[in-house]
Amino acid sequence: MKKAEMTAEQLAFRQSVIGLLTAQGWSGPREEQAFEADLILETELSLTKRNAQCLMEFRYSFEYDYLAFLVAQPLQGHADYILYHRGLPDSLTLMQIILAQVDQMSFESSLEVFRELCRERPGDIYFFDGAQSLELTPENMVDIVKGNPTNRVL
Repeated sequence: MKKAEMTAEQLAFRQSVIGLLTAQGWSGPREEQAFEADLILETELSLTKRNAQCLMEFRYSFEYDYLAFLVAQPLQGHADYILYHRGLPDSLTLMQIILAQVDQMSFESSLEVFRELCRERPGDIYFFDGAQSLELTPENMVDIVKGNPTNRVL
């Protein structure tokens, strides 16, 4: 979605999310020049953060109403979670749940965080394997995330 296509409410929300995340040590937003140049982006907001265990990336799509959260940990694996939401206030609730866990987040702990979200939000949590989005449930998520061929340690 281009910046020019976003509503005033979306633009204000985007700025508040940037403020919230940068205050917590996130870097970015990435691709800000492209956003300001009004280019079409897959996600209109993307920030990154490292903790002692992993690299994380937070992405937000205003056009398609989803948050994406990537966790990548050397020799453990990576997971690219997609969370569909029901509007800006709902997305803020989802962000707060994830952000509360960020300092201790690892690839393994992300499985528990997102398993709980799958319980609370059936049908809203997906895993992106690089080619397609696969719906996660509390029962299938470990098999899908750990069984993803891109998680094989060489």
